[in-house]
Amino acid sequence: MEEHIPEKSLEEYSLDTMGTSVWAVEEHLLICDSCRQRLEAIEPFNYVHFTADGPIYSRLTRLPNGAIMARHWGRDLQGGRLW
Repeated sequence: MEEHIPEKSLEEYSLDTMGTSVWAVEEHLLICDSCRQRLEAIEPFNYVHFTADGPIYSRLTRLPNGAIMARHWGRDLQGGRLW
């Protein structure tokens, strides 16, 4: 990926709806401070809670319309909610 990541792709990456091109975004994020900062701006909360049953991940994604999508996932947990 030679150019910066488009906003829509950052949103899809954050929401885990990207599909097969996720590897290109992840490689670009490793080397591009600007795109990492833009991703952090739409993910105001990104947390891992370690439990005896395994980690539980939580992520908030700020959508372009101002809504927030909350996702929580782990070995026995899959869920989300839109505000």
